[in-house]
Amino acid sequence: MNTKSEKIITLKRNDEAERNLNYKKIYDLSKIDKLGDIEPNKKYYLLIAIKKILLCTNKYIDICNIKELLQYCFMSFVIFIIYIVFISPIIKIYVLTEEESISSDEFNVFTKFKYYWISQMLEIIFRLIFMYFRKKKIIRIFMHYANNEIKKIKKYFNIKINDNTFDLKISESKNLYYNYDYKISNEDDDFYQYVICYPNVRYYNWDKKILNIEEEEISTEVKYHIQKIEDDNLMNSSYIAIIIGIIYILSFYCLTVGKLKMFLFYMFVLFLFTKIMSLVISSKMKEKFISKEEDMSKEYIKKGYFINFSSCVIQIFKLKDIYKESGKEENEIYKLLYKQVRDIINMYNIF
Repeated sequence: MNTKSEKIITLKRNDEAERNLNYKKIYDLSKIDKLGDIEPNKKYYLLIAIKKILLCTNKYIDICNIKELLQYCFMSFVIFIIYIVFISPIIKIYVLTEEESISSDEFNVFTKFKYYWISQMLEIIFRLIFMYFRKKKIIRIFMHYANNEIKKIKKYFNIKINDNTFDLKISESKNLYYNYDYKISNEDDDFYQYVICYPNVRYYNWDKKILNIEEEEISTEVKYHIQKIEDDNLMNSSYIAIIIGIIYILSFYCLTVGKLKMFLFYMFVLFLFTKIMSLVISSKMKEKFISKEEDMSKEYIKKGYFINFSSCVIQIFKLKDIYKESGKEENEIYKLLYKQVRDIINMYNIF
């Protein structure tokens, strides 16, 4: 039960302001005054904690998931249009006999469209499941860091962060009305002042106004290297596109002549092939990510930062000053910090 003197405020996360990259409007900080006459130093600690929570809880993962799914559906529709307009007539004219061509007309566009989208449902369901677990892991990592920041000022304020909306409930009362559901390890979380987190997914819509000059430089460099590694792997994997094209042609031939079971079989083969190749490509990319983040981290450790982007979350740690003053070599510091960061990430492996 809350006492009568206890005042609780709720800072709602403003999704529109976040989409518009206006971090100053993401939380209505004027509501803090409703807590009462807070000492200036306590209010300062609270504002710093809220800023650190903003840095480690970027919410655009939902937008990315929706864009990815819509993009896939759009491309699937475009492929079907190409089949109807170009591939199907070519097959009928140059591959089938006149009798076979006439017979294939029994399967109208609607029937072909229906079976085509039946074949796409497996991919769509797979993507929905994958996105669900990816989002779940990303959110849990965000919450780990957010709750670590909350813990730092618990002697002044009780703060509960909603793990779905990122709304904040704040009270100055000493009556704790929540429990930490996330694993907080003092040993693992003792090396940094704060951490900047982004979902490691496409559409890097980052609000850099909340960052200082060095952090903006790091985030820009991280984005560049991720996209370059992705593009290089795409160029080196052109043979995959050729194989996919062949499977598509075989499946569309079957769809044209009405061999629906064979069509669905080839589409299932295409699904398996793309998933296997995705694993192979992802593994190669991850090796390159680790190599590049090691180079970047060793460079920026001198400036007080450690970088990790080989996991599902891009993390830029502002290190405690002790690491700049330790006198240890960058390679030694990197190995130590890399292990600590991997330990944190591994706590939330849910696949």
